[in-house]
Amino acid sequence: MKQKLIAATLAVGTVWAGWQFTRWRQTRTAELKTKGTVVETAVGPIEYARQGEGPVLLVSHGGPGGYDQIETMREFVDAGFSVLVPSRPGYLGTPLSAGQTISAQADAMIALLDALGIEQVVTIGVSAGGPIALELALRYPQRLRGLVMLAAVSLPYQPNAETADSLLGKLFLTDGFLWLLDIGTWLFEQFSLRFPLPSAKMMIQTESNLPLEQINNHLNYMQRNPERIAWYKALIRSTGPMSLRKAGLDNDLAQLANILQLPLAQIPLPTLIIHGRADADVTYDNAQFVAEAVPDAQLVTLPHSGHLIWLSPEWDDAKNQLIQFLNQHQKV
Repeated sequence: MKQKLIAATLAVGTVWAGWQFTRWRQTRTAELKTKGTVVETAVGPIEYARQGEGPVLLVSHGGPGGYDQIETMREFVDAGFSVLVPSRPGYLGTPLSAGQTISAQADAMIALLDALGIEQVVTIGVSAGGPIALELALRYPQRLRGLVMLAAVSLPYQPNAETADSLLGKLFLTDGFLWLLDIGTWLFEQFSLRFPLPSAKMMIQTESNLPLEQINNHLNYMQRNPERIAWYKALIRSTGPMSLRKAGLDNDLAQLANILQLPLAQIPLPTLIIHGRADADVTYDNAQFVAEAVPDAQLVTLPHSGHLIWLSPEWDDAKNQLIQFLNQHQKV
């Protein structure tokens, strides 16, 4: 009798979980299709989101991601900027055909600006989106007022063995049936929404070389600042369903592994780099490379931060320096 009860409970639990997952996937897919805007450009359809009024910040998002990473940019909207986040090719509603290579993705960004009638922007490269921002600065400097790199890739990139072998690495980087990847991202999202601090601890441990004391400082900072918890939840939400982002992520990994050494000394723009010294994902030498190559580039080093600089107690000061930089170079 006891075994039958356990079996029945497991069966009911499995059916309930399957229903919850199916409802989540259907609801999120419908939501993502309705909240983004798709515009026809010279390179094909590009999906984007835009919030705020004022000078435009064009964000090249990290991976996995999409236009919905705009929800992690609210502090710049609050600071008086218009934030424009396209889904890069292969992510969500922008087909990979809109720009497979890094240079083609830069062309796609310009095609979007042309379609929207936007003449100039400051471009912000976030994590895996960094190389596209660098290409924009090199090839289209007349369309930019400045360049910002946030924990951004600039050198050939491959996930390190520790990251690839971690739970999160298996969740985001493993090939397999897309519905299994969706289940994984759903489970991690549910865990993160209910237990954001343990989830953030797992993420920070994976993507940094920080000692436990510094990781706990991050968690205490989040606990004191609920907007940081909201930021983290928005970041996690922007990773699923993975099936809608996998083409972009796979393409990113292929492109980032073969980054060419660009002539960054030719970038004529005001440039700001913010990077954590303890970043175990996009290592600090990426920031040093850009800072040493781009004339008069400003490097803001966060000594006790990993890849998720936005969750660090050092972020408040870094954000103030970033907003000051943006205000210095704004032009509607």
